[in-house]
Amino acid sequence: MTKDEWKELVKGICNQKILPKLRKIHRKYHPFEIYERFPFGDRRIYKSSRTIRFIEENFDDDDDLTKIFNTEYLGNTLDNLRWGIENSNRLVLKTGISDVIEEFFEEIVDGMEISDIPNVDFDALREAGSQDPKSEILVSMIRTKKIKMKLRYNSNLNESEMRYSLHESEKIVVRKKEQLEHCDKDNPPTKKKIFKGLGGICRGAILTGVDIGLLAGLWPVPLSPDTTTVGAVASITTGVGDIMIAIGELRGE
Repeated sequence: MTKDEWKELVKGICNQKILPKLRKIHRKYHPFEIYERFPFGDRRIYKSSRTIRFIEENFDDDDDLTKIFNTEYLGNTLDNLRWGIENSNRLVLKTGISDVIEEFFEEIVDGMEISDIPNVDFDALREAGSQDPKSEILVSMIRTKKIKMKLRYNSNLNESEMRYSLHESEKIVVRKKEQLEHCDKDNPPTKKKIFKGLGGICRGAILTGVDIGLLAGLWPVPLSPDTTTVGAVASITTGVGDIMIAIGELRGE
């Protein structure tokens, strides 16, 4: 399949399968809520992302996080992340868009390239603390391409691997918050205990949230048709892949 043929395929998937589902967003959200959440959504998840990145870059696995942060701040970071994941899942999972992505997952990932990703995604990750968002998304994209066989053949779950990962991403943050609440000076919160795997989940939630807003036409400036279809679908797929990879790593795969 040529690049032009792939773009036409993704446009068809978007126009026929995804865009009709986006009407659910307009029905679910009050106009003022839409205005608050887009184009970049609630800033809480961006603040959470910056903290998680700082922890990932500056702490060893078993370092006591309370040497820098108090437990209240760490708890707020997890709460902000949970809100962002819930919002992302509300947009991509409960509307049924994830089912479309899963149905055509192999076709989408086979043709997507970093040049397809909208610039708004780079801006979003930069706001979320990334120093090199283009390289970061490229790595996520390559890793996402590698999980398609697992997606196809993993039959150990009662639901699809993709739906399981999206649901589990919310539950994991809740469990991390419970672990944090049981920490004390003899059992301090560490990077490995509290924040392992959350960076990928956070990045995936940001990408999916931003690009659902892009597809829904909630950006204040006009964007090219390829950006609002092909680019957004590629980015959502990469974001969902980020979440699946993080969940798999937390399960020890």
